[in-house]
Parts: sequence; structure tokens; C-alpha cells
Amino acid sequence: MVGKLLLNLVFLINKRKKYIIQNIDEIKSKQNFWGNLLNYGDVIIHDSMIKEDITLKSIQNPNIFVENMQSNLKKGNLFIINKNN
Repeated sequence: MVGKLLLNLVFLINKRKKYIIQNIDEIKSKQNFWGNLLNYGDVIIHDSMIKEDITLKSIQNPNIFVENMQSNLKKGNLFIINKNN
């Protein structure tokens, strides 16, 4: 899946870490027992170019989040995500 994702990671000292992910191979969600029960989990994004997984932790409704990302990436949309560490 080819798409672009701009990811901002906001640290407690207001520093931001930005990723522009252009070659998204896989987007998946991961939930443990409590995550399934409370509908929270991690979203894992793999980029083949940087050969790294980017993990967004404690996302509410992670399965819906993944479905929305995949749908929008097919349309060529750009995501901007601000993530507190």
C-alpha cells in the first residue's frame, strides 16, 4: 500500500518528532485482554523504506482507526497525527 503519513510525536518538553512515511506496507492493530475489554490498543504502521515500525499507543477503537487509515490511504490522503508521549 503506497501512501503518506505525517506523524508528530509530542514530548513532555514540547519537542516534536515528525515522520513522513511514504511506503506504508502494513497497518495493524494490537490489543491485549484489557484492551479488548475496554476497546483500546496500539496501532502499528510499517514503512518498507525506513524499515521500521511506528507504534501509536493506547488508541481508542484501534480497529476502526486502522480501517479508516487504510481507506484514506487508498484515496491518497495525507494523515497528520499528533501523539503525546
